[in-house]
Amino acid sequence: MARKAREKSELGIYLVTLKSVDDVLFNADDKINFLNILRKNQTTLLSYTMLNNSFLFVIKEKDKAIDVILRQASIKFVKKYNKLYDRQGKVFAGRYVSYASHTMNDVWKFIANTHELASYNTDAISSSDNYFENSYIDYNYTLRFFDSKADFFELCNNLNTNGKGIKLSDEEIANYIINTFQVQPHNIAKMPQTLLENTVYQIFKTTKASARQVARITSLPLRLLWGVAKKLKPKTPPKVSKNEIGSK
Repeated sequence: MARKAREKSELGIYLVTLKSVDDVLFNADDKINFLNILRKNQTTLLSYTMLNNSFLFVIKEKDKAIDVILRQASIKFVKKYNKLYDRQGKVFAGRYVSYASHTMNDVWKFIANTHELASYNTDAISSSDNYFENSYIDYNYTLRFFDSKADFFELCNNLNTNGKGIKLSDEEIANYIINTFQVQPHNIAKMPQTLLENTVYQIFKTTKASARQVARITSLPLRLLWGVAKKLKPKTPPKVSKNEIGSK
């Protein structure tokens, strides 16, 4: 069966994700190495967050198409990685995943989402740190659309608060739980009831995970998780009848 064609962006801007195979983890040097390869290839980066098992970039096409950019960078990185660690075989699991932007609002959401993801992972390397002093980022392109740096940050913060964000993998949520609460996911069930509910509430609020995904990661019963998830739903205001309106 032929591969499904990737969605094209008229703006030439994409959110792309590269995930490692199961036995490969990236340290800080590996992450910087990939960034340096992109910079040497004159790649236009608008944001990035690099985790221990995946890389996320917002990339703007310039002289090369996104397929060429990722293929060239990945080949160079894999050769260096395998040589450095005396190994053979794949480093990345399959093809990269890409999301095409169709409006500049999509672009700002992509940037906001990559930066928000960094806050869940203490080992992340991200352009969220000192964005406008980051040598890997084309921040001059970003500034063209804003009156000030503060306006850019305000928009990204609002998108983080109101947007759905990037769906996190089970492993990423497990890492968030370990790093934030200093507990293994399967041990949450051993917490006192009030602490357990508060912890689960924070997991839902921060990661936007579904009850079924949290149940899969923590082995907590769905009934308990659904009860906590209900507390996050905004309350529907009471309906006012026409008679009540007329009487006021």
